[in-house]
Amino acid sequence: MTGFDGMPFALVGWASQGCFFARMGLQWWLTRKANGSVVTPRLFWVLSMVGAVLGALYAWLKVGDVVFAAGYAATLVIYVRNLSLDRTPGRGLSTGTVLGLTFLLVAVIATALFSDPKVRESWEHERWHWLVIGIVGQFVWQSRFILQWVATERRGAVAMPRAFFAVSFFGGLLIAAYSFHKGDLPLIIGQIPGPLLYLQMWWTWKPPDESR
Repeated sequence: MTGFDGMPFALVGWASQGCFFARMGLQWWLTRKANGSVVTPRLFWVLSMVGAVLGALYAWLKVGDVVFAAGYAATLVIYVRNLSLDRTPGRGLSTGTVLGLTFLLVAVIATALFSDPKVRESWEHERWHWLVIGIVGQFVWQSRFILQWVATERRGAVAMPRAFFAVSFFGGLLIAAYSFHKGDLPLIIGQIPGPLLYLQMWWTWKPPDESR
């Protein structure tokens, strides 16, 4: 891989993980202050959007990995939707609409990525069992935001159900294993604290206080 192996794209990778670190730390700190009632500030979604854009670019252009690139890109629309509802709560979309938009987005992203010869080459030379671990891990990892999206649309405002953190924990373990296999330091560092933090958030989760 040439042209994208230098320091500038390494900084893009670290910046992406920095955004995700910051959002997790911010949510954890605010939730601790609220005695376990999950608090998701608007800045959480802004950091998520920036991190997803930078992460997708890094995974695609530097690492050439379709699993990470597609995963980052697929969640971008969910972040935008949550930010929109956070600004203006209102009537949500139906579960069928949410799932339809998700599958459409994944199909478009996969088509775009596989048009890149470098991505196809990386995919063809990957061992099948690592592809299974990566794809299943990414599916579980991203399904957490589908759960969150459905809960948010039903409520008409941003919601973070307890299942979100359980799915995040198991998906995070698989993605962490895949990251170690890829051997890319920003991706590895970005996945290490997640499972522990999500387990702690699941353990201390309390139903949201609707009166606040």
